[in-house]
Amino acid sequence: MEDKEQQLLAHKKAFDEIIKKYNFAEEGRAQELANFLAKPNQQISHKEFAQLFGMSEEEAQIFLSFIQKGLDFKREMH
Repeated sequence: MEDKEQQLLAHKKAFDEIIKKYNFAEEGRAQELANFLAKPNQQISHKEFAQLFGMSEEEAQIFLSFIQKGLDFKREMH
């Protein structure tokens, strides 16, 4: 359990660093990201997301996978 917890904490830290690096916490940027992610049936690869938001593919993979973990957790709780 401890290993999974450490991995999750490391993933969250990387996610937070991406938010800071690309100013996703700023109101306009946060709204742009929220609008993009809230589109119904939105399917995009991490490569496309990276190009769209000007980040590396690795950063896009980290960012999107952390969001997916949150969505999976939310589904499990309901």
